[in-house]
Amino acid sequence: MRFLVLGSEGVVGKSFCEFIENKTEHSCTHWDIKNGSEFDLRDTNNISKLKKTMEDCDFVMFLACDVGGSKYLNTVQNVTFINNNLLIMINVFNTLLETKKPFIFTSSQMSNMHHCSYGTCKKIGEHYCSSIGGIVVQLWNTYGYEKVDVKSHVINDFIRMALDDKTIHMKTDGSEKRQFLFDTDCAEALFVLAQNYKKYEFQTIHLTNGEWTSIYEIAQIIKDEIKDIEIITNTKKDDTQILVNEPKNFIDTNDWLPKISIRDGIKYLIQLQSLK
Repeated sequence: MRFLVLGSEGVVGKSFCEFIENKTEHSCTHWDIKNGSEFDLRDTNNISKLKKTMEDCDFVMFLACDVGGSKYLNTVQNVTFINNNLLIMINVFNTLLETKKPFIFTSSQMSNMHHCSYGTCKKIGEHYCSSIGGIVVQLWNTYGYEKVDVKSHVINDFIRMALDDKTIHMKTDGSEKRQFLFDTDCAEALFVLAQNYKKYEFQTIHLTNGEWTSIYEIAQIIKDEIKDIEIITNTKKDDTQILVNEPKNFIDTNDWLPKISIRDGIKYLIQLQSLK
């Protein structure tokens, strides 16, 4: 099976491609704006290339979107951000409709948070899927190695602070809780869903480790592993993921279960960040 991976250079996309190429007999066609303007899914000039590429593949992983960690989402939920995500979805979903390829669309557990442009855009994507098919996968804070920049997420941000400054400066009081999933577990789960497409088509599947962990606990785990770290909290409450959701529909446990604990995942990322 050849997978077309839209968003192949993101945290989830890169991990998925590595899983397919290193642990299976299948292959991936990479598609990401980081590889050049001809891979910009917002640009209608690239649709004919997208259609031909999609026709040459067996399965589409629709992972591409304009997204980042909370520090990014708190600052960019503007017209440009909304346009970016809507243009990506319009072009990709229309091409999927034409080619009739089986696909997975990665949404978010924030898709019911309508105060947030990102959540609303993901909900629109879910409506597309309810009309044309596919599998919707709601990701619950999938994390893996990423370079720390404006779009990076909390775990890598905290690790980088701890390594560089021996201090973790938190943007909130850390009381907010999340469910996390390590990127290699996510990659394997996406592959399992693709293999069992008929079983899960038209469903919304929640991908998570099933455990609630506070952001302060994340900082504490990093402190335990690196030692001699100071954690400085803020008085602010989280104002992005302000609703507490509960995961609902899971992959059959006979098909897949997560393997990496939050502590083991953080330890692995500390090792990687230490080498950078």
